[in-house]
Amino acid sequence: MTLKKTLLLICLFISSIFSYGQIRISEVIKQSEIVSNNQSKLYFIDFWATWCAPCISASKYLTVLQKQHANDLHIVSLSQENAAIVTNFLTKHNLQLTTAIDYDGETFKKYNVQSLPYGVLIDANGNKLWEGHPANLKAHTLQGFVNNSNYMKTFEDVFEIITSENTVAESYLPREDIEIEETNVIETEDFQIINKHTYVELQGRLNAILAYGWKVNINQVNVDEADNKYYKLYLKKSSKHYRNFPDTFLKKLKMKLKTQTVLTDSYVLDMNASTLWDTFQIDWEDNPERFLIGDSDIKADNVSVNDMVYMLSKVLEKPVVVKNSKSVNNERLHD
Repeated sequence: MTLKKTLLLICLFISSIFSYGQIRISEVIKQSEIVSNNQSKLYFIDFWATWCAPCISASKYLTVLQKQHANDLHIVSLSQENAAIVTNFLTKHNLQLTTAIDYDGETFKKYNVQSLPYGVLIDANGNKLWEGHPANLKAHTLQGFVNNSNYMKTFEDVFEIITSENTVAESYLPREDIEIEETNVIETEDFQIINKHTYVELQGRLNAILAYGWKVNINQVNVDEADNKYYKLYLKKSSKHYRNFPDTFLKKLKMKLKTQTVLTDSYVLDMNASTLWDTFQIDWEDNPERFLIGDSDIKADNVSVNDMVYMLSKVLEKPVVVKNSKSVNNERLHD
């Protein structure tokens, strides 16, 4: 299967009317190899994820900008993934920028990040100067902001590290095998997988949750706008509903499934003569995604073929069809 790279162009606008307090992060995974001092005029927040291949290209471009402004600019690559995922990713990719974990997804929500890669440029006082796709921040535009900024602050003045010692998180423990909570409090439009020891919590719109359960692209799941509500779904891992929860989910919502075959662009994953690993080749800490996706390779820990198909369709933003899979157990776990 050939992976086709696409660049998502996002409309950008310039604004300097908002001012924010400290940006809260839970951990700094890596310090910048380029920034020459601890005080900077400008800070650029690079929103990214390990599964986002275009984010790697954006990071390379941002690295060039960082080298050009080592004294005035501090670029911070911010992920809301599990710290273990990011740490493992950095062992395979030589990223030179400061890398940190967003605290409880706060900064992603604050700046309403809907797609990746994305970036926000702020001055030392937290005023938002620019936002958009990182590749659209041109050198001359950045130079203009540098020239017009005189005040400097340290990294610690702009970013506050919130450790587990500073906060006590309340953990909900579901009693039933499957529990459904409809909510009007939408934390983020992005589909969230929160992996706990005995259960998994799914957060998102109905179509996104069903796409995850059926392991298909979200565009293959059509739900009326009025019914496409935001849910929190709790699934016990020991439950019979864990692997095939969509049917039970729809039944509890009193909805019915109707299938339809349509002609559309898609990718084909040919499983002919495939050699699949067992589950002892990669051993990562428990995390929600279990994937590391780079420019030219994909690594996964304890996932099924169906899981891989789902992640590919999510990254490629198109359906993925499996071919020649009769000899393969699509539910069996592999590395």
